[in-house]
Amino acid sequence: RISQWAVQKWRCHASDRTEQIDNAMHRLRKAFKEAEPLPKHKLYELRRVLASWSPNAGLGADLWVLQMLATLPDAALRVLLLIIYLVEQGHYPMQLLIVFIGLLPKPKGGERPIALTSMLYRLIIKMRRPIIGSWEHEHHGFWDSAIQGSSPLRAALAHSLRMEAGAAMGFVAIGGLWDVAAFFDSI
Repeated sequence: RISQWAVQKWRCHASDRTEQIDNAMHRLRKAFKEAEPLPKHKLYELRRVLASWSPNAGLGADLWVLQMLATLPDAALRVLLLIIYLVEQGHYPMQLLIVFIGLLPKPKGGERPIALTSMLYRLIIKMRRPIIGSWEHEHHGFWDSAIQGSSPLRAALAHSLRMEAGAAMGFVAIGGLWDVAAFFDSI
């Protein structure tokens, strides 16, 4: 049912995009080899992240429960740090690549897809949150309104201000509005 949903919504057929995917993977591997190595995680950082995990978090696609990992002794957590290090070096266990897509019903009809990733993936991302946040801050574009601290109102006001400034300088300004309340249903 999910694959039918994806084909209908996004008209996705893997065979149509094989060359694009291969090119993207080649560029990604090249960038990975040229990148500076990430700093190694420390045991206290892993313990802090595990302790901060919500007790209401559901299972991951790998069926890990991170609250249980928090109770492990230091020796076991050092093994987990080694696994994380190997993953960040490009050695991915198959379980890390599993992503389940669940379709949640919307109150007004239709369905909303959500991705259920492995807890190991979620743990790695949470541990790298400071680096990811710093990278996002350095690399977001001036056009990007999907950044921390932004809102739809702020983006709309900034757009309106640019249009008003242009009109005051004698330029012609045209704006378009698009209601994206059901964005994924419209593509």
